[in-house]
Amino acid sequence: MLFYIIMGKAILFLLATILCSCAKDAWHTYDTSNLPIKTNLIRQVIIGQEGLSWIGTFGNGLYQWNNGLWRSISAIGPHEYIFCLKQDTKGGLWVGTARSGAWYFDGKNWTNYSTSQGLRDNNVWDLLVEDDGTIWLGSRYHGMCVICPDTLACLGRAQGLPDNQITAVAKDSTGTVWIGTANSGMCGFRNRQAVDYMNRHTGLSGNYIRAIICDSLPRWVASWDGGLDFFNGKSWERQPVVQPPVVVLAFDPKGRLWAGTWGHGVFIMGKKGWKNIDTLNSGLADNHVIDIRFDEQGKAYMATSRGVAVYDR
Repeated sequence: MLFYIIMGKAILFLLATILCSCAKDAWHTYDTSNLPIKTNLIRQVIIGQEGLSWIGTFGNGLYQWNNGLWRSISAIGPHEYIFCLKQDTKGGLWVGTARSGAWYFDGKNWTNYSTSQGLRDNNVWDLLVEDDGTIWLGSRYHGMCVICPDTLACLGRAQGLPDNQITAVAKDSTGTVWIGTANSGMCGFRNRQAVDYMNRHTGLSGNYIRAIICDSLPRWVASWDGGLDFFNGKSWERQPVVQPPVVVLAFDPKGRLWAGTWGHGVFIMGKKGWKNIDTLNSGLADNHVIDIRFDEQGKAYMATSRGVAVYDR
């Protein structure tokens, strides 16, 4: 009997090892060992038809995949900190940086928007690209600037912002732009006027907002100090399984929500609830996940502090 018990445990261990190995085989990491980049501190990625097409680093500038080769973007500079990457409906790329404001690439030329052009701050933490070409640029310390085709306007406390430290921007289907802040939750702007405020006093778990996903209103809100909240139409429901700080939210092609955290890997919401993926149970390169993007096949690309982790399942 003892022999069968031992053999049973051995078989279970072997199966677990095989399953774990298969799970890790679904992972791949792009880093300094296999890409011509000088840092593994990846902040943002953009996915194209061939996979990774842009990589924004934390301190080593921006890289583009072009004609089969990676190249550093000299216009932005080799030592810039890339905070955000967003594409517009024309296929152009907007880049938010720590020191040189925002940049726009139309496919041929780079255009810079900085304090020289009227921005209040060259530190652009997040940005929103509207379909009509309007650009909302959120600075880390000096409020929001809005660029229309022929005008530039800036918003601060005098225009209704509860805090000038902007950390997230999103737009709902009613046309309201939601602006997340570092200290005071978030506020909604319609026609450049503040129309609503959401924070801990109104049911959010945290005031340091890092990501917002909207439908007809803010539905999912991630915060550094509170974690993840879902709005059920009447009140906020905190997701206690998802450990803070939560810094990025994204839906995959199957409709599953992915929540990237700063230190606890990724949480994925499926039909059976939340599942956590981290460095202990998967091939994830690092537990600090700050950006998540998907290709058309559903392959996940995650920007981490140890390169770009790719999950092909």
